[in-house]
Amino acid sequence: MAPKPAETKICFKYYHGVSGALRATTPSVTVKNSEAPIFKSIGSDETTQGQGNRRLISFSLSDFQALGLKKGMFFNPDPYLKISIQPGKHSIFPALPHHGQERRSRIIGNTVNPIWQAEQFSFVSLPTDVLEIEVKDKFAKSRPIIKRFLGKLSMPVQRLLERHAIG
Repeated sequence: MAPKPAETKICFKYYHGVSGALRATTPSVTVKNSEAPIFKSIGSDETTQGQGNRRLISFSLSDFQALGLKKGMFFNPDPYLKISIQPGKHSIFPALPHHGQERRSRIIGNTVNPIWQAEQFSFVSLPTDVLEIEVKDKFAKSRPIIKRFLGKLSMPVQRLLERHAIG
């Protein structure tokens, strides 16, 4: 029997830009991956100076979905994802070349419930790194340069490893 698709529930919180006060909270957003990510080590003897015996892993994520995004004043959002790898907060390692990897999804027009299917995002990271997923709104209607923050999830890569057995 095939394993069930991976699923993570996220709640986005909206803060006032100046005061930092909590303004609103969305219902849970479900991030789905129809195929469990495949984790593999990159070269058994590959280490970067200062990493000791830490090994980089390669993984892919796909099939994201968001539910109940906040509407703009006049329009539904035109959401897209910005996914990146950042060093962990308590990392003993300095910033490494793989930190700052960034991938962007396509823009899904005029919806509060976007689904990003058939897009795959591949990354290389240490287990101590953090995967950041931001949902942003592209103001394509009137001001194409402006982007609006809709929410963010930060998840340690180690948590993904714990959720999916290395095979």
